Amino acid sequence: MERRTEAAQLLWSAILRLSGTGGIFEAAVRERGEAGLRSAARKHEVIDACLEGFSTARRAGAVCDFTRDYVPAFAEACLEERSAGLRQGWREQLRRLAPPCNGDVMEGGVMEGGRLPADGMAQGSMAGREDGSSQANGTAGQEEAVPRPAALFQPLSGSAESIQQDAGASSDASDDLLEAAQCLWDAVLPRAVWGEGFDDVAGELGMAELRGHLREPALLATCPEGWQATEERHYDGAFDWGYVPLFLETCIDPKDAALVPGWQAKLAEALEREGNPAPSPLPDGD
Repeated sequence: MERRTEAAQLLWSAILRLSGTGGIFEAAVRERGEAGLRSAARKHEVIDACLEGFSTARRAGAVCDFTRDYVPAFAEACLEERSAGLRQGWREQLRRLAPPCNGDVMEGGVMEGGRLPADGMAQGSMAGREDGSSQANGTAGQEEAVPRPAALFQPLSGSAESIQQDAGASSDASDDLLEAAQCLWDAVLPRAVWGEGFDDVAGELGMAELRGHLREPALLATCPEGWQATEERHYDGAFDWGYVPLFLETCIDPKDAALVPGWQAKLAEALEREGNPAPSPLPDGD
């Protein structure tokens, strides 16, 4: 569940970045809406393909950052522009966007080393973080083998075989939990980046750790749990852009990204307030 949930988070973030003006998903987001594209990004076949491609790269010694390099490249190369569904021949598309590899041909022939996207990863190995910093290992023209330290593949740690098993196995992660993970990260990220909450904990832990904290099962399950109470509280806002930001502001402490004590009661009060707003005062008569 952990790896699949993170893949759903990151695929949705990548699609959002590519859905602005001039982005490849610009038309799709107009036609299908964000909810439709977010649903596409958490389909089992899309997540399976994403993890399968990365595990194949790892077995061959490809050195790239899963978060910053691989997932955006996968989204752009392997997802249909009009639907964000998986392209036919997606493995061939990944072969054309291969990251730097330790060797000439990746195991299984899914990707070939040394062929890079024109505006993608730099030549040589690159371990990047979401704060924009990076550590380069190698320069253009070097032919020596690239080392494959496991740390360069964080946050997806573990063997390539275990990643592949996660890709092919049936998942216990429900669609509700995957969507909650997507929407929570979508709500937290701009706040952390622009200093509007969660920036301190993001600076202390790093973005990857913060994202991981928000998908811990105990915390993640509370989001759809609270959503089930919205009907009785007469709340009619949308889940993604209405309820989730309200849940975030009410139930999660921005200092440590932990649930606040008594979150159920606080959320009930907030939903009651949002569902039954106080009437506006009447204007004073002349």
